[in-house]
Amino acid sequence: MQLTDSNFPSGAFSHSFGMETFVQQEHIKDSMQFQSFLEGYIEQLCYADGLSARLVYDYLADGAWEKVLALDEVLYCSASASESRLGAQRIGQQMLRLYRALYPETRLNDYAAAIQQKKAYGHSSICQAILLFELKFPLEIAVQTIMYTACSTIIQNAVRAIPLGQTDGQKMFQLAVEKCTESITKIIQLTEKHVGCTSPMLEIKQMQHEHIPVRLFMS
Repeated sequence: MQLTDSNFPSGAFSHSFGMETFVQQEHIKDSMQFQSFLEGYIEQLCYADGLSARLVYDYLADGAWEKVLALDEVLYCSASASESRLGAQRIGQQMLRLYRALYPETRLNDYAAAIQQKKAYGHSSICQAILLFELKFPLEIAVQTIMYTACSTIIQNAVRAIPLGQTDGQKMFQLAVEKCTESITKIIQLTEKHVGCTSPMLEIKQMQHEHIPVRLFMS
């Protein structure tokens, strides 16, 4: 519960990953339009955070640490928008610092060393997956946890940005739980070649974000 709390100080509350552009351009003006966005966002997460978490579990179980680092590079390079790419890196590195303080004896120390040696960039889903693997969470629960963490932050940010009422916000949290759970079967069937598959519209809005005149978020 602590790790999935949207108030966990990872810095994610400063990032909308393109959602704010949709709001500024009036593509998202109410809860129904945000729901449509959220469903697409969760679909995108299947190919990023969800799939990467599953792959990290596979690699760690096989003792293939070099593949974890290779996945880190793919995730970093597949983010076309510079704000979103750097935002994911900052969130990942902040999570890493916090997780290492809470759980000092894990392979997160190896991940931190790789980042310090410029062998990795740092990504939130990899950081979370390493920790949950070390804590012996079942794969399905780990993937759901990681995807829900990303969703909870974007929902909290939507409550501020659109704005959404608190009741509508809670309905979105309920929807996120359902959709993340439904996504497990799909994520299990994906392969390494699917990492980084993106929604062109979302990427465009992420790129446009740095040019909008008034911003609440860094990405």
